[in-house]
Amino acid sequence: MKHSKAKIALIVLSFVALAAAFCGAAALFLAMEREYDPAIHHFEIGAVFAMTATAICAGGLLLAVAGFCIPSKKLSFAEKGAKNSFFGIFSSVLSGLMCGLLFCVGVQGGIPEEKPGVLLAELTFTVLSAVYFFLKAFGAFSKKPALSLFGLLPALMCAFMILDLYFNASEPLNAPLKIFEIIMLVSFMFYFTAEAGVNILHPKMGRKFAFAGILAIACGGMVAVARLSARIVNVEVFKFDIIRCSFYAIIWLCITVSFLEKMILAREIKEDNAFFDNEDGNGEEKSGKDKDGSDDIPVAEPDEEDASDDIPVAEPDEDDEPEEDPSEGEEEKDAGEEDPAEEAGTAEETPDEDPEETSEKEEDDKNEENS
Repeated sequence: MKHSKAKIALIVLSFVALAAAFCGAAALFLAMEREYDPAIHHFEIGAVFAMTATAICAGGLLLAVAGFCIPSKKLSFAEKGAKNSFFGIFSSVLSGLMCGLLFCVGVQGGIPEEKPGVLLAELTFTVLSAVYFFLKAFGAFSKKPALSLFGLLPALMCAFMILDLYFNASEPLNAPLKIFEIIMLVSFMFYFTAEAGVNILHPKMGRKFAFAGILAIACGGMVAVARLSARIVNVEVFKFDIIRCSFYAIIWLCITVSFLEKMILAREIKEDNAFFDNEDGNGEEKSGKDKDGSDDIPVAEPDEEDASDDIPVAEPDEDDEPEEDPSEGEEEKDAGEEDPAEEAGTAEETPDEDPEETSEKEEDDKNEENS
């Protein structure tokens, strides 16, 4: 099957977003190392690397918008019938393990009195997200797409992590590192929501899925890689939670691998309502034809009883033209022509005379003869 132009464009944008993620991570790491003031939780005025990282983050958003504008309605990114690769299984299992580890650390740290509801909800959806990643690793979504609704669990987990950051008083609300972390979590939340939708509502969610995936790769990867690198290199200044930083990086790795696999393995749909025959797991497209190319859609033939009701209408042939009555032609001919004998007779007839005058003339002739 030939690759469509939309598919090639999305693959190119995905790798450009991946390159932008590493470039942005390098810029943000240098900004955190050289231009960040931990006392006020802000970058220095005129920080070049910080502005560069911000510009790359904005560029990632533009790449996502470009991916949304590509007409990908005839491409299916659904996992139904698709087989997981080694990298997909590895990243999914690792993400599930990190969710479990984050849950255990959160439970061990205790529930604070300030925001118990937010933390309890975050821990609940974290352990449920572990179930989602293990189901994804073993290909459950390719067999039963309805299970893709579990993809909303990590999206809700990211939402409660955003609330946790909002109520965190250790940093001001306008702190740039907090803003970057919120942007990362929002991009992850968009991706998991779009992935759950594309497995159920394909191909209606194709453009939204492309937008969310490119945004998560570019913006989310920039922040996740930069935070983990800064935590490893400079432990004294950046006292981030190493488990949470590792969790962000592994979730981003899982998203990147999953999105790139879907872009590369995307299948074309000939019709908007096309579906896939995946009972044998081959993921081949079913668009009204069998594998050998023959039509598998039965055509209803008319019954004999119904055929009797249809009255055939005979079309007139050239040979069946109505014949003219010869008598009519003769009458027209007689009406148009007169007999020459009758014409001559009428010409010789004299005007009619009075019978009394005729009798008087005969008597006068007899008298003259007698005299």
